[in-house]
Amino acid sequence: MEMLHDVQAYSVLPVKQNEPTLWADLQTYFADPLATCKGKTTQEVLYLITDLTPQQASPHRLLQINRGHWHIENGLHYVRDVDFSEERSRLRSGNAPQVMAALRNLVITLIHRLGSAQIEALRRYFAYHPEQALTFLFQKGASNNSQPLTLYEET
Repeated sequence: MEMLHDVQAYSVLPVKQNEPTLWADLQTYFADPLATCKGKTTQEVLYLITDLTPQQASPHRLLQINRGHWHIENGLHYVRDVDFSEERSRLRSGNAPQVMAALRNLVITLIHRLGSAQIEALRRYFAYHPEQALTFLFQKGASNNSQPLTLYEET
């Protein structure tokens, strides 16, 4: 935890209803009985466990952290589902699903290191020009964006 705090990172863990004992304990002490009104606009009660101080853990700040997490999570799943058709994969046994996930992550990382957000276009380009992908992958200082790799001639 100390390493997280050194880089200004903190833990915020949701308590879900599939943890019935902890959920019930938290409801006993913290639930607002007026939070849910049937037939009208409802509010969701969310319990979080965090190492933030009470001053740092304002409701607004916790909402920002939670939304930021889901923004990143949804963006990654969109890329995996749309650009890589991950959910349609028939690989279900052995190490194959983990190996393919690692390869997809490698491709996404390579494309981001190029400074591009056009994942589908570059994925297709690398599929037709694997020598370019390997050149970039094994290029010394590839993570240094000071000298960008030219993939194709612009017209």
